[in-house]
Amino acid sequence: MTATDAAATSIGPRWAPDSTVGSARILLVGDTGFGLSYDHAHGLKTNDLYEAPFGRLRGLLDSSDLVVANLETVLTDRRDSPLQGKRPYLHYDDPTLGTAHLRKHGITAVTYANNHVMDMGEAGFLDTLKNLEDSN
Repeated sequence: MTATDAAATSIGPRWAPDSTVGSARILLVGDTGFGLSYDHAHGLKTNDLYEAPFGRLRGLLDSSDLVVANLETVLTDRRDSPLQGKRPYLHYDDPTLGTAHLRKHGITAVTYANNHVMDMGEAGFLDTLKNLEDSN
């Protein structure tokens, strides 16, 4: 897989496409991230980084059959960005906590085509795809 293979990456549907579902509620969620890089940049230690983004959406998430979020972060342990000093803000989040909380909160698929996918370079991009695939 290469960086040009950016497509929706499934992290486990709640229903099978070949099932006899009469209808399904599909929820599209905007920019989704957890803020670890923001905490690091500002010397913060936010206790609920991985819970906070979903708190007010709990009912909506629970009532949806398929939830697709725009993953606006990089799920990697890398911090060696080729964009350091070239961009004012680079996103990253913990890959284990990030994928676990996406699953926990019912995010069934993500889109990964936005301005932050290369924040930790091609290696970080590929790490993110692998981490999402491995979380299935």
